[in-house]
Amino acid sequence: MCASSEEIPNSISNHTLAQAMLAARRRVEHGPEHVQNEAVTTTLDPSFLELMAAKFGPKYQELMAEMTAFKRLVESGDISGPKADAWKKAMAEQAEVAALRAKAEGGSAAAMRNLAQAYDAGKRGLKQDYAQSFLWFKRAADLKDVSSMTDCGVAYLMGEGVERSSSRGLAMIGMAAGLGSEHACQILGRANAEGRHGFDENPHEATWWYREMKTCKCRNSNEEGRRRADAWLREHP
Repeated sequence: MCASSEEIPNSISNHTLAQAMLAARRRVEHGPEHVQNEAVTTTLDPSFLELMAAKFGPKYQELMAEMTAFKRLVESGDISGPKADAWKKAMAEQAEVAALRAKAEGGSAAAMRNLAQAYDAGKRGLKQDYAQSFLWFKRAADLKDVSSMTDCGVAYLMGEGVERSSSRGLAMIGMAAGLGSEHACQILGRANAEGRHGFDENPHEATWWYREMKTCKCRNSNEEGRRRADAWLREHP
């Protein structure tokens, strides 16, 4: 993960963690028996634990105990409301990401793609991180995941998470289009229609690529791209 020791870990937001810590502290002050270091850490992503230790140093164990206390109070129903709901959501997302990461590390291209998409959009409790997104898209692309090839190509074209390179981007998009990526064909159709990414305007080529979208097995374009292709084909039958 690309977080520094100056950041709260990606998987739990600053607000959620801070609110959880404050609530736990208040309850712990009324009963030290609540602070028992049960094995809550077994449900957490190891990268999260490493970042907690890097961020909080000697106070790491104390904070983990407070998180454990808060977890117990939420599960028992002693604490409810928005803070408890935020904690439950954060823990569910943490477990989901940990399972997804394990599958990705185990070689699942689909899991790599899903993890990359989560980083790209800042979902599943993760902060938006284009560098991590590209890393996982590239690993999936290296396993010939067609959708991830397209996303890698777009990242190269936009310079998101990797140094901008039109040549590398177009090469990956071309490979993805050849393997049946609808979105890759849409990108090439638009590039020829509008003279983007170094292409000359070529209506014939644009029409060919937009028609190819209809034959693609990897249906990874979006509705805007499909509407653009349909509008072009109506005007250029």
